[in-house]
Order: sequence, then structure tokens, then C-alpha cells
Amino acid sequence: MSLSERWDGPTTSSTFCGVEIGQAYKDLLLWEEFLNRTNPKSLIELGSWRGGMSMFLAIQCHCRSMSYVGVDVKQPDDRPAMTVQALGGRLIQADLFTAVDEEIVFELIDKLPKPLVLFCDNGNKRKEYQKFVPRLAAKDLVAVHDWGSEFYDQDRVPLLEPVMEAECRSIESITRFFRL
Repeated sequence: MSLSERWDGPTTSSTFCGVEIGQAYKDLLLWEEFLNRTNPKSLIELGSWRGGMSMFLAIQCHCRSMSYVGVDVKQPDDRPAMTVQALGGRLIQADLFTAVDEEIVFELIDKLPKPLVLFCDNGNKRKEYQKFVPRLAAKDLVAVHDWGSEFYDQDRVPLLEPVMEAECRSIESITRFFRL
């Protein structure tokens, strides 16, 4: 696959540091700008898949003195997991939709430094958003992946203020950002 196809095309062929990411390369630029503009203090990634995006986010958090926590029922392979941990991030193995494990996420939301970014990128973005967003505090932020395929405008309950919507549309990103 050519570089231009990897920039604009499906996300399944993208990598970060040689590890697959579920994002297109242009989304990494979008995340950089989002973090520059919003200056959050911590980030929770729901769903880490292979761990490539987890490494990207952990590097961003490390360089910005932010807290990073990834939560998934299956942990990434050793290399991305060791990278995240070496950067001071944490990976927690948990099923987001069991009563015991959802309490782990609620506790993270309550205790991590604010403003916090909650990144919904697990298997059921709609359910993640609707379950965990009401727990967020004023000025916290939300990112949702797979906009237009697994998550739609009508799924935003509660309805939050879009952030960088024009930028997301201009590069045809399937990531969207919101602020409480």
C-alpha cells in the first residue's frame, strides 16, 4: 500500500513504531493539534487493540507531563506494553461492561488530574460514551473513534460541545472531540 493510500485510506494498514494502529496517519496530526489546544492533564484510552495508538498517546502524555491509562479486556503485546510502562503510563486489563471493572474506570475518572480526556475506542463506543461520559467533570474532554461507522451524532447522549469539528471534517477524520 502506498503512503498516500495509508494517509487517506483504511486504518488497518497504519502503524506507529511498527505496531498497528486503528487510526489513519492524519489522525495522529489531529491528536497533536487537539492536545496542543486543550492542554489536558490526563488521558484514559478505552480499548488499546494492538497497542500502537497506546504508544503514541503514552508518548504524548509523557512529553506533556500528563497521566496516561489504557483499559482493555486484552492487553497489547509485550513491546507496546513495555513502552507504555517505560513512559510512566499504565495499562489495566478490565472488561468495561462488568460491574466490578466499570468501577475501575469510574475511579480513574474521579481521581486522575483534570481536565481529563476520555477516548472511547473499544468495541462499543456508544455504550462507553453513554456509561462513562456522565461521570466526567466540567471542562473534561471526550474523543470518539469510528465516527460515522460505529458512532453517530445521535449517539451523543449526553450532548457535548464539539471541539475542532471543522478540522476533523476537513481531513475526513473518523475521530471527533467534545468538551463538557
